[in-house]
Amino acid sequence: MLKTFTIFLLISLLLSSCSSRIPTLQKPAESTLAITPTPILKNSSIPTDSPLYPYSYEVLRQKQYGQGEIKIEGNLISDAKFTRYLISYPSDGLKIYGFIDIPLASGNFPVVVALHGHINLDVYRTMDYSSRYADLIARSGYIVIHPNLRNYPPSDNGPDQFYSGSADDVLNLIAMVRKQAGQPGFLAKADATRIGVWGHSMGGGIALRVITLDPGIRAAVLYGAVTGNLALRRFGFSGANQAYAQNHPEEIQLISPSFHYGEIQAAVSIHHGLSDTTVPPQWSKDMCSQLTDLGKNVECFFYPNAPHSFSGEIEQLFNQRTVDFFSKYLR
Repeated sequence: MLKTFTIFLLISLLLSSCSSRIPTLQKPAESTLAITPTPILKNSSIPTDSPLYPYSYEVLRQKQYGQGEIKIEGNLISDAKFTRYLISYPSDGLKIYGFIDIPLASGNFPVVVALHGHINLDVYRTMDYSSRYADLIARSGYIVIHPNLRNYPPSDNGPDQFYSGSADDVLNLIAMVRKQAGQPGFLAKADATRIGVWGHSMGGGIALRVITLDPGIRAAVLYGAVTGNLALRRFGFSGANQAYAQNHPEEIQLISPSFHYGEIQAAVSIHHGLSDTTVPPQWSKDMCSQLTDLGKNVECFFYPNAPHSFSGEIEQLFNQRTVDFFSKYLR
């Protein structure tokens, strides 16, 4: 009898230990902490005197986005199915440039914001490598806006800790699209109710932050996205502030998009090459698992032997899946 009771007690303790680590829909925060296993309550907040406070979600949600308007700066090379313009718009006192592809056909079109990854500034151009993806989406019947993120010429330079500056640029852009969509001008054919984002690498990390803040975005493609510990990477703090961040991991968690996955309303399509040596595939695997555990609308594709940037048949497959995904959720 004592032996039976002892076995029962051990099993009960084991099950109790396991269940405390299983993410649930009722406690999304516990399933999204990718930086440190330290448990944090959902209602935790960052002290207002912390250097991390300006990047807290409570501050970000109070900001007013979309002050100003998108303007045409000139014509660029067009395609048989769309016209391309050079554009600019204001964001946090900076002037951000980019391009827009507008279908030539009549009708109302969904809008996709395409976000490039990190590129050496010495070789960056407005029509960078990601423009081919923007053009592919545009030829499929979408208005595509591709901003040159801050610090990428000819856009102005500005602070970008934790990608917060670039995320502001995208949130401002989307707010202006909603304001100008359907009005006389170059966005007359834009449908403000059907907006999606596409992002590669750094751009994928920015897109992830954006969809945790903007519930009106309907679909997001994240391609080799930087979704791990952003705080101590290139776009985090340096010097004394970095030391502060290292000593306050609980605050880092609160500014990480992974802590806010429960607020994502967009359908999410995750793509990552399993031979990626630039961004660990495990980051996307973790994100896929966490979003799935939260009951989010997510699809996940992992490509054997594929590097950080796709090419050949793998890129063709990725492109087709991208078009199919946007067709499903933005049409």
